[in-house]
Amino acid sequence: MNNKGSKERGGKILLITFHFPPDIHPGAKRLGKFAKYLPSYGWHPVVLTKQMHHYTGVDYSLNKNVRSSVAVHRVSEWHLKNNHKRCSGTTKTSGKRPHKALGETRKGLLYRLAHYLDFPWLLPAFLQGLRLIRKENIDIILTSYPNQEAVVVGLLLKLVTGKTWVVDYRDLTRSFPLILWFTGHGNALRLASDKILDKIIVRKADAITVVGKRMREDIVDVFGPKIRTKTHVVFNGYDPDDFLLSEKGSQSEYSEITDGTFVITYLGSWTITDTPEYFLRGLGKLLRGKEYLRGKIRFIHIGEVRSNSRLMRQIPRWIQEENLNDIVDDLPHLPHSEALSYLKTSSAALLVQHEIKECPGATDHCLPTKGFEYLAARKPILALAPVKGEIAELIRNCNAGEVVPPTDVDAIEKAIYSMYKAHKNGMLDRDMDISVIQTFERKRQTGVLATILDDLLRKRS
Repeated sequence: MNNKGSKERGGKILLITFHFPPDIHPGAKRLGKFAKYLPSYGWHPVVLTKQMHHYTGVDYSLNKNVRSSVAVHRVSEWHLKNNHKRCSGTTKTSGKRPHKALGETRKGLLYRLAHYLDFPWLLPAFLQGLRLIRKENIDIILTSYPNQEAVVVGLLLKLVTGKTWVVDYRDLTRSFPLILWFTGHGNALRLASDKILDKIIVRKADAITVVGKRMREDIVDVFGPKIRTKTHVVFNGYDPDDFLLSEKGSQSEYSEITDGTFVITYLGSWTITDTPEYFLRGLGKLLRGKEYLRGKIRFIHIGEVRSNSRLMRQIPRWIQEENLNDIVDDLPHLPHSEALSYLKTSSAALLVQHEIKECPGATDHCLPTKGFEYLAARKPILALAPVKGEIAELIRNCNAGEVVPPTDVDAIEKAIYSMYKAHKNGMLDRDMDISVIQTFERKRQTGVLATILDDLLRKRS
């Protein structure tokens, strides 16, 4: 451990995560930004992550998030069975998934149990982590959750070395597996094991960080008020540097639109819980009732359909049924800077966050990164989200757009038309509260994390 005076800051931290740039997984951004900005607060990160061929897609422009001085150690999986399939061809920014959708192929109970217990990254990551802790004189371990292997690696390293351990919840495990279960992607073993892991984390972790206030309250409600003092909020956010890179990159074809077209953009994946169906239904209903708007509204989706072949088939059908083929542009996953250039030349941004009726409140705590990037781009947001959720509260606090129930087609139709009229009248750019938005800069939020780490280090001194 570094022996530091009370006025000094910093030390060495081992970041353990499945997802890290250039991985296109949303979870890679958070740890990538930590690695980028922690050195500004005296902390020197060492990263332990997977080999890139295990990722389902890469975006090499994301490597700009990581300073060359940050050591990134990539470890391959060790599979118990030679016939276990893994991703062998990483897709470069195409968003195509080389593996079958989870839950599409139903296997026998014994196969499922063997597959579940095959944690191919756990042992090699643990051995490499142990070596790094000793070689680099690591002060604190931080693991990204809900990836089970990563958090178990962190737990084992904590038990063996006695180092301070921080667990960063990107999502609540008590909600995430339930959503998987009710959408046909989960199993009882996952539910039970996550509950056990949560209890161990609460007992053994020196600190817990979460991405929102609601998530913190959920954890306190489940595990009691004693955990409140070691549970801290470190929001996701936006990085102004990403927008500077988008300015240097190629501009989108929509940057030259001069006819007043109202362009709505959605960045990210469609999933079974974030489906475009109700937005497309609302847009189609609007255009059927006001045919003169056809040609004056466009919708751009930049991303993929994640691991669900049924949804891949449904989306083109919905577009056809609503007669939106000339309105909707569906683009593949693009480099992040290029996607942001499309966003910046759009009129408004779409955010979709559905409620799961079998899991009431399960998505209320969600604060997706795209929401912060929409705010940073100063684009009014049309949010199809739980009206009492935390993302709705954020949008209202920033005076940044409209929030409507995610499956209310009539309300969606009215919101699109209201935003179109404001756009036509030159009044769409709302008086957003910039001072609130700026608190979510990635560097500032990493500073919050650094303060937590400093306090932990002082307690060990």
